[in-house]
Amino acid sequence: MPFDPIRHFYKKLGCRHELVQEMVIGEKYTAVLLQDGRIGVCATLGNVVEKVVPGFTPNLKKPTHRIILNAYFNAMLNNEPEYAGNLDIFEAVDFSRYTNIVMVGWFRSLHAKFREAKIRIKVFDMLEENKNLSPIEEMPDALATADALVVSSTTMFNGTFKVVTDSAPEHCDIFMLGPSTIMHADMFRYTRVKALFGSVFKPHDKEVLSIIRAGCGTPEFSEHMQKVFLVRPEGK
Repeated sequence: MPFDPIRHFYKKLGCRHELVQEMVIGEKYTAVLLQDGRIGVCATLGNVVEKVVPGFTPNLKKPTHRIILNAYFNAMLNNEPEYAGNLDIFEAVDFSRYTNIVMVGWFRSLHAKFREAKIRIKVFDMLEENKNLSPIEEMPDALATADALVVSSTTMFNGTFKVVTDSAPEHCDIFMLGPSTIMHADMFRYTRVKALFGSVFKPHDKEVLSIIRAGCGTPEFSEHMQKVFLVRPEGK
């Protein structure tokens, strides 16, 4: 069976409702606050996430339940690793050494850095229409020749993770990016991902929850998160 991060971590960790203090559902993000103060988030990508009753049984075929689980796993796991650093992906990775860079999921601020550095990149986004984006029908050919691939970690919940990453050549360096990233070594054990770029939050940061509850997104709560990254261990 193809590797599904949400299904994998659900089998590994389950969903212990007694550990959850609060769940915040906003227009752009869902957040989970654990009893010990750890916070995890997941972008909604336009999905309307319904409120769930305490002790609900997650349906792994339901996108909104997968969003909730993604945020829960972020809260459970993202504070545990010893991170490689706190750099932004553009600072941590020398993209100038690649010739065919593809981005799946439009990260506007990162895309602007590529343009400023005059580094060519093709960007695809299934939910956006913009002159800066390449036509979505060109994505299969772009992925097939990519030597660097920046993938939105929302692909973990929306079911496209395996399809996108498997479409890249074996030599392609794959980077997962965004606050939705599940930061755990199993992502290296079961995938070809080279590095994970995600976020952690201060414990019990109610302001982050308020921002998400108000329907805001990453630009509004970015100053409350710390960017972190993990790199695949050498030889694995």
